[in-house]
Amino acid sequence: MAISQKPFTALVEDTMLEVRENSSETSVEKKYRRRVNDVYVRMLPLKYDFDFMRASSSLTIASAYSTGTVTIDISVSTTAVVGIATVWTTAMTGYKMKINGNDEIYTFTYASGTTGTISPAYTGSADATTATYILFQDTYSMASDFESDRLVVPPGFYYDYAGSKVQLNPLFSKEWYKTWTTNSNNLPTNYRFFGRDTSNLYWQVQFTPPITAAKKISYEYIPSLVEMTEYTTGTCATTAGSDTVEGTGTDFVNNVSAGDAFRMDSASNDWYLVASVTDADTLVLTSAYPSAKTTAAYTISEVPKYPVALQLAIFYGACFLSAQDQDNAQATKTYFTLAEGVVQEYQKLTNRSKYGRQKMKVKDLYRK
Repeated sequence: MAISQKPFTALVEDTMLEVRENSSETSVEKKYRRRVNDVYVRMLPLKYDFDFMRASSSLTIASAYSTGTVTIDISVSTTAVVGIATVWTTAMTGYKMKINGNDEIYTFTYASGTTGTISPAYTGSADATTATYILFQDTYSMASDFESDRLVVPPGFYYDYAGSKVQLNPLFSKEWYKTWTTNSNNLPTNYRFFGRDTSNLYWQVQFTPPITAAKKISYEYIPSLVEMTEYTTGTCATTAGSDTVEGTGTDFVNNVSAGDAFRMDSASNDWYLVASVTDADTLVLTSAYPSAKTTAAYTISEVPKYPVALQLAIFYGACFLSAQDQDNAQATKTYFTLAEGVVQEYQKLTNRSKYGRQKMKVKDLYRK
């Protein structure tokens, strides 16, 4: 292997060899691909909050709006709201509306600066006449690759205030309903996760209380990984000493990315990283291919987005799942121990504080 990474295909093949699975049936190979991906996408990320996996994002909580008053004439319409001295905007569509003297929380739809509609219909038995109100947005979508149980806590959700970072308090449903309020405050204090939205199925978060001025909220999380795949359509040819690979019947543009691993299948352990894709039938490697290969079968495989030192844990994890399937208790225990050992060694490596110039004593750093 010309690279230190373990491509997806190599992990699958090594796992099958390790557990003595000699079948070439498509269904069997799919089973081992699934096992490798289960360890890669779910088992390891769910158990460990690796620093290299962390991502950060932010959202902005919009300021609540309560300028002017509202009137609802139920003899005319129970959904039409008329504002007095209001300047409503299209951005307020979807906001929640609380009208003083009425316990219902409505969803507001903008029509103009002084008109709108509410859902459900107004529940009051008498007109709302020049009533005070509040419009606020408390629910926001998370990053597209966020999964609800992968927020890194601490820091969780936080904002910058007076030169410091202030964390918000997470609440579960029972506590949420005890503290949720429509009374506005200068800053948010609590949050909870609230399912997925209906437009793009992103996870949502709710904040309370409504705030008087817009505030940026930041957060760190473990993003969801996408299962690894491989590409084998068509054939490829290489030239000795050249970093260019020529394909026939291929579509590299839509199926290959820089960082993927390439091999000619006749040299099954000889992998090279893809530097760039030129067009549908041409790609460039990060180093020259050493020999000429005529048009033949090839494999381009994704590489785990893990440090090299941790990629072996995927292999041992897949072997662990396979040993369970084979009802081999001793092998199950052994592979579990090996996978844990790789993770522990990686964690020791990343937690070391004495390396490089840090071996020097503090006083040595100030010597001239």
